Amino acid sequence: MTLDQLFTAMIIMGLLMLVGKWLRVRVALFGRLFLPTAILAGLLGLVLGPQGIGWIVSLVAGRDALFAQGLFPQSTLNIWSGLPGLLISVVFAGLFLGKIIPGLRTIWRRAGPMVAHG
Repeated sequence: MTLDQLFTAMIIMGLLMLVGKWLRVRVALFGRLFLPTAILAGLLGLVLGPQGIGWIVSLVAGRDALFAQGLFPQSTLNIWSGLPGLLISVVFAGLFLGKIIPGLRTIWRRAGPMVAHG
């Protein structure tokens, strides 16, 4: 994995997110269903990847056709496959932003029995 490949994967992901946001704003059904932009971008990526267009092209034109592996390079798919393990930390790190940390006495009253049990 080179820096160019990482940059390309992130740019493609950003473009998918932009298109997902555009779809959410323009298609009233997606707005009424409160579908997140990330879900729409993920579905679009799935359709444009090896499981969507790649599968259709490989059925019609064979496995050696131009887009038989989808529209994304294999290096991009390899980078994307490693991101969930890293980005889940970002999700959990942001959960308690803006929350007030209780005092030690309150923490001990709530968690003390579990600490003693452990």
